[in-house]
Amino acid sequence: MKLVLVEWFDSHVAIGGWKELDGFSPDAPLVRSVGWLLRDGSKTKVIVPHLIQEQLPFVPMQSCGEIAIPEAAIVSITELQVPGGADPISPPAAADRPGSG
Repeated sequence: MKLVLVEWFDSHVAIGGWKELDGFSPDAPLVRSVGWLLRDGSKTKVIVPHLIQEQLPFVPMQSCGEIAIPEAAIVSITELQVPGGADPISPPAAADRPGSG
C-alpha cells in the first residue's frame, strides 16, 4: 500500500439559517488528508490513517478512520516516503516494538 497526501475540496453547510443571497458565496474548503491508499478506484479513492500491523492468527487485518473521497473533488495525490521503507502490512521488527528493551 502507498502512503499518500490527498488534497481535495470538501462540501460544507453554511453556518446559520436564512441569509440574503446577494454577496453570499461560500468557498469549498481545501482539505489535506494523509493515509494509506486502500482503494484507488476510478470514481473514488479510499485512504485510511490507522492500520493494525500485527498479523496474528486470530486477528484479521484491520483499519480505522477510512475516508472515501470522490475523484472529482481531488486536486492532487502525492505519494509520501515511509521512513525506512516500512511496509504497512508487515509487523515491525521486535527491536522497534514498545517495551522491547
